[in-house]
Amino acid sequence: MKRALFIGLFGFSLALSSSITLAQDTQESVIKYRQTVMRTNAGHLGALSSIVKGEIGYTEHMSGHAAALAGNMEMLLDIFPDGSGSGFKTRALPAIWEDQAKFAEVVTRARAEAAKLVEVVESGGDAAAIGAQVGELGKNGCGACHTAFRGPAVN
Repeated sequence: MKRALFIGLFGFSLALSSSITLAQDTQESVIKYRQTVMRTNAGHLGALSSIVKGEIGYTEHMSGHAAALAGNMEMLLDIFPDGSGSGFKTRALPAIWEDQAKFAEVVTRARAEAAKLVEVVESGGDAAAIGAQVGELGKNGCGACHTAFRGPAVN
């Protein structure tokens, strides 16, 4: 009887430790995915800025970059699930989960600015108009979120 109880408890503890590890791996995977999405945002903004400044041609790519940014903005609330900011190296501040209403408000603003960028690009806006909207997205979208909800770089 004692042996069966020991084997049962041992099996239960193995299963429990496996599920805890899986939960931690899932959180770490979410953070890595989130960081990848954020890097793509920076890449698309940087590419748009280079095109608008005339540093490179490829004006026909502006629509793709704008659409990608707008698509990524739609993902933002999903990629910050509860528990994905603690215990790991991440720049995401606890304020994201402590004030979810404010975070959602800032994300909504970023989505709106990205949608405006798509409109300006697709309407054939000139470089100045597109550049101005890239600036608005950077300031009122990305920048507003980074100011309130992103901490310093982690090593």
